Amino acid sequence: MRSVLKAVREKLGEAHALTVQWRRAELCSSREWVYAWIGAADPEGVRLAAEEFEASFGRQFPEDLRLIWSELNGIAVHARAGVPDAPACSMVDPRELPDPTIWPCRGRGDPLQIADGDLLSSGNLYLVGEVRGHGYLALAIPDDEEDPSSDLMWVANTLTQKPVRLAPSLRDFIGRWGAAGFLMDEILASAGIKLAKG
Repeated sequence: MRSVLKAVREKLGEAHALTVQWRRAELCSSREWVYAWIGAADPEGVRLAAEEFEASFGRQFPEDLRLIWSELNGIAVHARAGVPDAPACSMVDPRELPDPTIWPCRGRGDPLQIADGDLLSSGNLYLVGEVRGHGYLALAIPDDEEDPSSDLMWVANTLTQKPVRLAPSLRDFIGRWGAAGFLMDEILASAGIKLAKG
């Protein structure tokens, strides 16, 4: 997992280099550049999130999520108007992350919003991020406490449709998202999900 996070951090640090790729995908205008933001570390927040998770699900906090929130406490990548020599990636207070795709451990969204919902035939959903206006990223937590798996799912923002599996783990998803230049549309399209424009 640490090697995945290192590769992702390096790519976030060079976010301007993704601009051509984003322009090709029509997610970045000719006057915009790709910028990234990472939430500053929040060890107490990770501890509190772990306690809440364990109390809610009766199982250990997922190690992948602990590592991500310890090293990249929320991730936001957006096309913005600006100048190419501005910092490509900035570290900010987690509460100041501009529309993060991966939420920080606290200060953004309620991961337990649908924890006890009935969208999955087996297991619960623990929200870890979102694409604002479209849907959420969630870990599928199996009912069986001996089952350590946690697929990364897409949940439409209506919270009424059956979730779609994006990756077998958060680790796999983060690696694929980084390899795709943080183009979420590509990750969703590979799972048959097309986001409405505008």
